[in-house]
Amino acid sequence: METFQLGKIVDIEVLQDLQDKFSNATGLAAVTVDFHGVPITKYSNFTQFCQTMRKSGFEDRCHQCDAFGGTEASRKNRPHIYRCHAGLVDFAIPIKIKGQFIGSVLAGQVRIDNSDEKKLQRITPLITDWQKDNQLKEAHQELTVMSSKQIDSSAQLLQTIISNQIEKDISKYVQEKISKENTELTQQMKSQETMERNIHEKELTALQPRINVNFLHQSLNTASRLAILEKAERTTDTIYAISDYLEYTILQSHNPVTLEEEIAHIRRYLNLQKLRFGNRLQYEIDIPKELLTLSIPSLILQAIVDNALVHGLETKKETGFLRMEAIQADDYDILKIFDNGIGIPPHMLENIQLGKQINKGETLAQATGIDLFMIRKILNYYYANDYNLSISSKQHKGTSVTIMIPKKIR
Repeated sequence: METFQLGKIVDIEVLQDLQDKFSNATGLAAVTVDFHGVPITKYSNFTQFCQTMRKSGFEDRCHQCDAFGGTEASRKNRPHIYRCHAGLVDFAIPIKIKGQFIGSVLAGQVRIDNSDEKKLQRITPLITDWQKDNQLKEAHQELTVMSSKQIDSSAQLLQTIISNQIEKDISKYVQEKISKENTELTQQMKSQETMERNIHEKELTALQPRINVNFLHQSLNTASRLAILEKAERTTDTIYAISDYLEYTILQSHNPVTLEEEIAHIRRYLNLQKLRFGNRLQYEIDIPKELLTLSIPSLILQAIVDNALVHGLETKKETGFLRMEAIQADDYDILKIFDNGIGIPPHMLENIQLGKQINKGETLAQATGIDLFMIRKILNYYYANDYNLSISSKQHKGTSVTIMIPKKIR
Protein backbone atom coordinates (compact mmCIF):
# COMPACT_ATOMS: atom_id res chain seq x y z
CA MET A 1 0.00 0.00 0.00
CA GLU A 2 1.33 3.43 -0.91
CA THR A 3 2.18 5.70 2.03
CA PHE A 4 1.01 9.26 1.48
CA GLN A 5 2.68 12.33 2.97
CA LEU A 6 0.57 15.44 3.39
CA GLY A 7 3.34 17.85 2.42
CA LYS A 8 3.99 16.03 -0.85
CA ILE A 9 0.36 15.92 -2.00
CA VAL A 10 -1.19 19.16 -0.74
CA ASP A 11 -0.16 22.51 -2.20
CA ILE A 12 0.93 24.19 1.04
CA GLU A 13 0.83 27.73 -0.35
CA VAL A 14 -2.74 27.33 -1.60
CA LEU A 15 -3.77 25.69 1.66
CA GLN A 16 -2.19 28.54 3.66
CA ASP A 17 -4.13 31.08 1.62
CA LEU A 18 -7.44 29.24 2.15
CA GLN A 19 -6.67 28.87 5.84
CA ASP A 20 -5.90 32.60 6.23
CA LYS A 21 -9.09 33.64 4.42
CA PHE A 22 -11.20 31.28 6.53
CA SER A 23 -9.69 32.66 9.72
CA ASN A 24 -10.23 36.27 8.66
CA ALA A 25 -13.86 35.53 7.78
CA THR A 26 -14.76 33.62 10.96
CA GLY A 27 -12.36 35.04 13.55
CA LEU A 28 -11.14 31.51 14.33
CA ALA A 29 -7.50 30.55 14.58
CA ALA A 30 -6.44 27.75 12.22
CA VAL A 31 -3.48 25.57 11.40
CA THR A 32 -2.86 22.40 9.35
CA VAL A 33 -0.94 19.57 11.00
CA ASP A 34 0.32 16.15 9.98
CA PHE A 35 -0.99 12.99 11.66
CA HIS A 36 1.54 13.53 14.49
CA GLY A 37 0.02 16.94 15.23
CA VAL A 38 3.07 18.82 13.95
CA PRO A 39 2.14 22.01 12.00
CA ILE A 40 2.89 22.14 8.26
CA THR A 41 1.37 25.60 7.78
CA LYS A 42 1.75 28.83 9.68
CA TYR A 43 -0.90 29.68 12.26
CA SER A 44 -3.69 31.96 11.08
CA ASN A 45 -5.05 34.43 13.70
CA PHE A 46 -3.07 32.68 16.42
CA THR A 47 -4.46 34.07 19.73
CA GLN A 48 -2.32 35.79 22.31
CA PHE A 49 -3.60 33.33 24.91
CA CYS A 50 -2.35 30.29 23.00
CA GLN A 51 0.95 31.97 22.12
CA THR A 52 1.57 32.74 25.79
CA MET A 53 0.42 29.26 26.83
CA ARG A 54 2.94 27.60 24.53
CA LYS A 55 5.73 29.89 25.68
CA SER A 56 4.90 28.91 29.26
CA GLY A 57 6.06 25.32 28.65
CA PHE A 58 2.77 23.76 27.47
CA GLU A 59 3.61 23.46 23.74
CA ASP A 60 3.92 19.66 23.88
CA ARG A 61 0.53 19.38 25.57
CA CYS A 62 -0.99 21.63 22.87
CA HIS A 63 0.49 19.39 20.15
CA GLN A 64 -0.94 16.34 21.91
CA CYS A 65 -4.40 17.89 21.88
CA ASP A 66 -4.00 18.68 18.18
CA ALA A 67 -2.96 15.09 17.45
CA PHE A 68 -5.76 13.59 19.56
CA GLY A 69 -8.34 15.88 17.94
CA GLY A 70 -7.18 14.92 14.44
CA THR A 71 -7.16 11.21 15.31
CA GLU A 72 -10.69 11.37 16.71
CA ALA A 73 -11.92 13.23 13.61
CA SER A 74 -10.30 10.56 11.46
CA ARG A 75 -11.96 7.79 13.48
CA LYS A 76 -15.39 9.39 13.11
CA ASN A 77 -14.62 10.47 9.53
CA ARG A 78 -16.16 13.90 10.15
CA PRO A 79 -15.30 17.15 11.96
CA HIS A 80 -14.70 16.67 15.66
CA ILE A 81 -15.37 19.54 18.13
CA TYR A 82 -13.64 19.36 21.50
CA ARG A 83 -12.14 21.32 24.39
CA CYS A 84 -8.36 21.43 24.75
CA HIS A 85 -6.31 21.04 27.95
CA ALA A 86 -6.76 24.78 28.67
CA GLY A 87 -10.54 24.65 28.18
CA LEU A 88 -10.71 26.40 24.80
CA VAL A 89 -12.92 25.07 22.02
CA ASP A 90 -11.20 23.64 18.92
CA PHE A 91 -12.32 21.41 16.10
CA ALA A 92 -10.45 19.12 13.70
CA ILE A 93 -11.16 18.41 10.02
CA PRO A 94 -9.65 15.06 8.99
CA ILE A 95 -7.59 14.77 5.80
CA LYS A 96 -7.72 11.27 4.32
CA ILE A 97 -6.49 9.79 1.07
CA LYS A 98 -7.72 6.32 0.11
CA GLY A 99 -8.80 5.82 3.72
CA GLN A 100 -5.36 6.72 5.04
CA PHE A 101 -5.27 9.47 7.69
CA ILE A 102 -2.44 11.85 6.81
CA GLY A 103 -3.30 14.99 8.76
CA SER A 104 -5.95 17.47 9.79
CA VAL A 105 -6.90 21.11 9.75
CA LEU A 106 -7.43 22.48 13.25
CA ALA A 107 -9.40 25.61 14.06
CA GLY A 108 -10.79 27.29 17.14
CA GLN A 109 -8.98 28.88 20.11
CA VAL A 110 -12.26 30.44 21.20
CA ARG A 111 -14.43 30.45 24.29
CA ILE A 112 -17.91 28.94 24.21
CA ASP A 113 -21.13 30.18 25.81
CA ASN A 114 -21.47 29.00 29.37
CA SER A 115 -24.72 27.29 28.45
CA ASP A 116 -22.93 25.10 25.87
CA GLU A 117 -19.71 24.52 27.80
CA LYS A 118 -20.86 21.31 29.49
CA LYS A 119 -21.86 19.76 26.14
CA LEU A 120 -18.23 19.38 25.09
CA GLN A 121 -15.80 16.97 26.70
CA ARG A 122 -12.11 17.69 26.96
CA ILE A 123 -9.87 15.89 24.46
CA THR A 124 -7.47 15.01 27.26
CA PRO A 125 -7.90 14.36 31.00
CA LEU A 126 -4.82 16.53 31.63
CA ILE A 127 -6.23 19.94 32.58
CA THR A 128 -3.83 22.87 32.69
CA ASP A 129 -4.24 25.26 35.63
CA TRP A 130 -3.49 28.65 34.17
CA GLN A 131 -5.85 30.80 36.23
CA LYS A 132 -3.06 31.83 38.62
CA ASP A 133 -1.11 33.45 35.76
CA ASN A 134 -2.36 37.07 35.39
CA GLN A 135 -1.01 37.38 31.86
CA LEU A 136 -2.94 34.29 30.75
CA LYS A 137 -6.06 35.49 32.59
CA GLU A 138 -5.98 38.79 30.72
CA ALA A 139 -5.40 37.04 27.38
CA HIS A 140 -8.27 34.63 28.12
CA GLN A 141 -10.69 37.51 28.56
CA GLU A 142 -9.81 38.80 25.08
CA LEU A 143 -10.76 35.52 23.39
CA THR A 144 -13.76 35.45 21.04
CA VAL A 145 -16.91 33.88 22.50
CA MET A 146 -19.03 31.75 20.17
CA SER A 147 -22.10 29.56 20.43
CA SER A 148 -21.96 25.87 19.69
CA LYS A 149 -24.10 26.53 16.56
CA GLN A 150 -21.56 29.03 15.23
CA ILE A 151 -18.70 26.64 15.89
CA ASP A 152 -20.54 23.74 14.25
CA SER A 153 -21.36 25.82 11.16
CA SER A 154 -17.72 26.95 10.92
CA ALA A 155 -16.57 23.34 11.14
CA GLN A 156 -18.92 22.29 8.33
CA LEU A 157 -17.77 25.21 6.18
CA LEU A 158 -14.10 24.40 6.71
CA GLN A 159 -14.69 20.74 5.90
CA THR A 160 -16.28 21.72 2.55
CA ILE A 161 -13.40 24.05 1.71
CA ILE A 162 -10.71 21.52 2.65
CA SER A 163 -12.45 18.58 0.94
CA ASN A 164 -12.65 20.47 -2.37
CA GLN A 165 -9.03 21.56 -2.18
CA ILE A 166 -7.75 18.11 -1.18
CA GLU A 167 -9.69 16.57 -4.07
CA LYS A 168 -7.99 18.96 -6.49
CA ASP A 169 -4.57 18.28 -4.99
CA ILE A 170 -5.09 14.51 -5.14
CA SER A 171 -6.13 14.76 -8.79
CA LYS A 172 -3.05 16.84 -9.57
CA TYR A 173 -0.85 14.44 -7.60
CA VAL A 174 -2.26 11.41 -9.43
CA GLN A 175 -1.82 13.07 -12.84
CA GLU A 176 1.76 14.05 -12.04
CA LYS A 177 2.47 10.55 -10.80
CA ILE A 178 0.96 9.00 -13.94
CA SER A 179 2.94 11.44 -16.08
CA LYS A 180 6.12 10.56 -14.20
CA GLU A 181 5.45 6.83 -14.54
CA ASN A 182 4.70 7.26 -18.25
CA THR A 183 7.96 9.20 -18.68
CA GLU A 184 9.88 6.51 -16.81
CA LEU A 185 8.13 3.81 -18.84
CA THR A 186 8.97 5.64 -22.08
CA GLN A 187 12.59 5.93 -20.99
CA GLN A 188 12.65 2.24 -20.09
CA MET A 189 11.13 1.35 -23.45
CA LYS A 190 13.68 3.50 -25.25
CA SER A 191 16.45 1.90 -23.22
CA GLN A 192 15.02 -1.55 -23.97
CA GLU A 193 14.71 -0.67 -27.66
CA THR A 194 18.32 0.57 -27.73
CA MET A 195 19.50 -2.58 -25.98
CA GLU A 196 17.55 -4.82 -28.37
CA ARG A 197 18.88 -2.85 -31.34
CA ASN A 198 22.44 -3.31 -30.06
CA ILE A 199 21.79 -7.02 -29.59
CA HIS A 200 20.35 -7.28 -33.12
CA GLU A 201 23.35 -5.43 -34.54
CA LYS A 202 25.73 -7.76 -32.73
CA GLU A 203 23.75 -10.75 -33.96
CA LEU A 204 23.82 -9.34 -37.47
CA THR A 205 27.57 -8.81 -37.23
CA ALA A 206 28.00 -12.40 -36.10
CA LEU A 207 25.79 -13.60 -38.96
CA GLN A 208 27.53 -11.73 -41.76
CA PRO A 209 29.30 -14.02 -44.22
CA ARG A 210 32.99 -14.40 -43.40
CA ILE A 211 35.83 -14.04 -45.86
CA ASN A 212 36.57 -17.40 -47.47
CA VAL A 213 40.21 -17.91 -46.55
CA ASN A 214 40.64 -20.91 -48.86
CA PHE A 215 39.24 -18.94 -51.79
CA LEU A 216 41.64 -16.06 -51.15
CA HIS A 217 44.57 -18.44 -50.85
CA GLN A 218 43.73 -20.18 -54.13
CA SER A 219 43.16 -16.86 -55.93
CA LEU A 220 46.46 -15.44 -54.76
CA ASN A 221 48.26 -18.62 -55.78
CA THR A 222 46.70 -18.28 -59.22
CA ALA A 223 47.84 -14.67 -59.37
CA SER A 224 51.40 -15.60 -58.46
CA ARG A 225 51.54 -18.30 -61.14
CA LEU A 226 50.26 -15.82 -63.71
CA ALA A 227 52.99 -13.41 -62.71
CA ILE A 228 55.58 -16.04 -63.69
CA LEU A 229 53.98 -17.07 -66.96
CA GLU A 230 52.98 -13.64 -68.20
CA LYS A 231 54.16 -10.08 -68.09
CA ALA A 232 51.96 -9.28 -65.09
CA GLU A 233 49.11 -7.65 -67.03
CA ARG A 234 46.50 -10.22 -66.06
CA THR A 235 48.09 -10.52 -62.65
CA THR A 236 47.45 -6.85 -62.07
CA ASP A 237 43.80 -7.24 -63.07
CA THR A 238 43.47 -10.23 -60.76
CA ILE A 239 45.00 -8.46 -57.80
CA TYR A 240 42.75 -5.45 -58.42
CA ALA A 241 39.72 -7.74 -58.48
CA ILE A 242 40.79 -9.35 -55.21
CA SER A 243 41.34 -5.93 -53.68
CA ASP A 244 37.87 -4.77 -54.74
CA TYR A 245 36.40 -8.00 -53.42
CA LEU A 246 38.02 -7.51 -50.02
CA GLU A 247 37.07 -3.83 -49.80
CA TYR A 248 33.42 -4.52 -50.53
CA THR A 249 33.29 -7.46 -48.11
CA ILE A 250 34.84 -5.52 -45.26
CA LEU A 251 33.28 -2.09 -45.76
CA GLN A 252 29.74 -3.16 -46.67
CA SER A 253 29.32 -6.03 -44.23
CA HIS A 254 26.98 -4.02 -41.97
CA ASN A 255 25.09 -1.89 -44.47
CA PRO A 256 22.27 -2.25 -46.99
CA VAL A 257 23.45 -1.86 -50.57
CA THR A 258 21.81 -1.50 -53.95
CA LEU A 259 21.26 -4.58 -56.04
CA GLU A 260 23.58 -3.02 -58.65
CA GLU A 261 26.42 -2.88 -56.08
CA GLU A 262 25.81 -6.46 -54.99
CA ILE A 263 25.72 -7.70 -58.60
CA ALA A 264 29.02 -5.91 -59.38
CA HIS A 265 30.56 -7.64 -56.37
CA ILE A 266 29.22 -11.03 -57.51
CA ARG A 267 30.66 -10.51 -61.01
CA ARG A 268 34.09 -9.83 -59.48
CA TYR A 269 33.74 -12.96 -57.39
CA LEU A 270 32.66 -15.15 -60.33
CA ASN A 271 35.39 -13.78 -62.62
CA LEU A 272 37.98 -14.63 -59.98
CA GLN A 273 36.50 -18.11 -59.69
CA LYS A 274 36.71 -18.52 -63.47
CA LEU A 275 40.47 -18.16 -63.14
CA ARG A 276 40.33 -21.46 -61.23
CA PHE A 277 37.58 -23.26 -63.12
CA GLY A 278 38.24 -21.97 -66.61
CA ASN A 279 35.56 -23.05 -69.08
CA ARG A 280 34.08 -25.40 -66.49
CA LEU A 281 32.20 -22.43 -65.03
CA GLN A 282 29.65 -20.41 -66.96
CA TYR A 283 27.26 -17.84 -65.50
CA GLU A 284 24.49 -15.53 -66.57
CA ILE A 285 22.99 -12.52 -64.74
CA ASP A 286 19.67 -11.05 -65.87
CA ILE A 287 18.56 -8.05 -63.80
CA PRO A 288 16.04 -5.44 -65.09
CA LYS A 289 17.38 -1.88 -64.97
CA GLU A 290 14.48 -0.73 -62.81
CA LEU A 291 15.57 -3.14 -60.04
CA LEU A 292 19.21 -2.08 -59.91
CA THR A 293 18.40 0.52 -57.24
CA LEU A 294 16.66 -2.05 -55.04
CA SER A 295 18.05 -1.92 -51.49
CA ILE A 296 19.08 -5.29 -50.01
CA PRO A 297 21.31 -6.53 -47.17
CA SER A 298 24.88 -6.75 -48.43
CA LEU A 299 26.56 -10.09 -49.18
CA ILE A 300 23.48 -12.34 -48.88
CA LEU A 301 23.32 -13.00 -52.63
CA GLN A 302 27.09 -13.45 -52.81
CA ALA A 303 26.83 -16.01 -49.98
CA ILE A 304 24.21 -17.97 -51.93
CA VAL A 305 26.36 -17.84 -55.08
CA ASP A 306 29.40 -18.97 -53.11
CA ASN A 307 27.37 -21.78 -51.58
CA ALA A 308 26.16 -22.89 -55.01
CA LEU A 309 29.68 -22.83 -56.44
CA VAL A 310 31.48 -24.60 -53.61
CA HIS A 311 28.86 -27.22 -52.73
CA GLY A 312 27.02 -27.57 -56.02
CA LEU A 313 29.44 -26.99 -58.90
CA GLU A 314 32.97 -27.53 -57.62
CA THR A 315 32.77 -31.35 -57.63
CA LYS A 316 30.79 -31.49 -60.87
CA LYS A 317 32.87 -32.93 -63.76
CA GLU A 318 30.79 -31.35 -66.48
CA THR A 319 30.43 -27.65 -67.16
CA GLY A 320 28.80 -25.86 -64.27
CA PHE A 321 26.22 -23.21 -64.97
CA LEU A 322 24.86 -20.54 -62.63
CA ARG A 323 22.07 -18.10 -63.40
CA MET A 324 20.82 -15.13 -61.39
CA GLU A 325 17.69 -13.19 -62.23
CA ALA A 326 15.30 -10.67 -60.66
CA ILE A 327 11.55 -10.26 -61.20
CA GLN A 328 9.19 -7.49 -60.13
CA ALA A 329 5.88 -8.34 -58.44
CA ASP A 330 3.14 -6.16 -56.92
CA ASP A 331 4.31 -6.13 -53.30
CA TYR A 332 7.55 -8.05 -53.53
CA ASP A 333 10.72 -8.17 -55.59
CA ILE A 334 11.87 -11.71 -56.39
CA LEU A 335 15.53 -12.76 -56.63
CA LYS A 336 16.44 -16.20 -57.98
CA ILE A 337 19.76 -18.05 -58.11
CA PHE A 338 19.94 -21.37 -59.97
CA ASP A 339 22.82 -23.81 -60.43
CA ASN A 340 23.01 -27.14 -62.27
CA GLY A 341 25.20 -28.69 -59.59
CA ILE A 342 25.03 -31.95 -57.67
CA GLY A 343 21.99 -30.88 -55.63
CA ILE A 344 21.13 -31.33 -51.96
CA PRO A 345 20.30 -34.68 -50.32
CA PRO A 346 16.57 -34.95 -49.47
CA HIS A 347 17.05 -35.19 -45.68
CA MET A 348 19.31 -32.13 -45.73
CA LEU A 349 16.89 -30.22 -47.94
CA GLU A 350 14.04 -30.92 -45.51
CA ASN A 351 16.03 -29.51 -42.58
CA ILE A 352 17.04 -26.44 -44.59
CA GLN A 353 13.43 -25.77 -45.66
CA LEU A 354 12.38 -25.98 -41.99
CA GLY A 355 15.01 -23.39 -41.13
CA LYS A 356 17.06 -25.73 -38.95
CA GLN A 357 20.72 -25.06 -38.35
CA ILE A 358 23.01 -27.90 -39.36
CA ASN A 359 25.40 -29.40 -36.85
CA LYS A 360 28.98 -28.17 -37.19
CA GLY A 361 30.32 -31.70 -37.06
CA GLU A 362 28.74 -32.70 -40.37
CA THR A 363 30.69 -32.88 -43.60
CA LEU A 364 31.48 -29.89 -45.82
CA ALA A 365 28.98 -31.02 -48.43
CA GLN A 366 26.28 -31.01 -45.73
CA ALA A 367 27.30 -27.61 -44.39
CA THR A 368 25.05 -25.93 -46.95
CA GLY A 369 22.44 -25.30 -44.28
CA ILE A 370 24.71 -23.12 -42.17
CA ASP A 371 24.94 -20.34 -44.76
CA LEU A 372 21.25 -20.48 -45.50
CA PHE A 373 20.42 -20.48 -41.79
CA MET A 374 22.47 -17.31 -41.32
CA ILE A 375 20.90 -15.72 -44.38
CA ARG A 376 17.45 -16.31 -42.88
CA LYS A 377 18.58 -14.57 -39.69
CA ILE A 378 19.88 -11.58 -41.64
CA LEU A 379 16.69 -11.32 -43.69
CA ASN A 380 14.64 -11.57 -40.51
CA TYR A 381 16.63 -8.71 -38.98
CA TYR A 382 15.89 -6.43 -41.94
CA TYR A 383 12.36 -7.53 -42.86
CA ALA A 384 11.01 -9.28 -39.71
CA ASN A 385 8.62 -11.93 -41.05
CA ASP A 386 7.75 -10.01 -44.20
CA TYR A 387 9.97 -12.02 -46.54
CA ASN A 388 10.18 -15.52 -47.97
CA LEU A 389 13.18 -17.73 -48.71
CA SER A 390 12.56 -21.03 -50.48
CA ILE A 391 14.91 -23.73 -51.74
CA SER A 392 14.19 -26.48 -54.24
CA SER A 393 16.74 -29.08 -55.27
CA LYS A 394 17.11 -32.38 -57.10
CA GLN A 395 20.23 -34.48 -56.77
CA HIS A 396 22.41 -34.43 -59.90
CA LYS A 397 20.04 -31.83 -61.38
CA GLY A 398 20.72 -28.66 -59.46
CA THR A 399 19.43 -26.25 -56.82
CA SER A 400 17.28 -23.12 -56.98
CA VAL A 401 17.07 -20.48 -54.22
CA THR A 402 14.31 -17.86 -54.34
CA ILE A 403 14.09 -14.79 -52.10
CA MET A 404 10.98 -12.62 -51.98
CA ILE A 405 11.53 -9.29 -50.20
CA PRO A 406 9.08 -6.42 -49.61
CA LYS A 407 9.34 -3.25 -51.61
CA LYS A 408 10.54 -1.21 -48.61
CA ILE A 409 13.42 -2.14 -46.34
CA ARG A 410 12.58 -1.60 -42.68
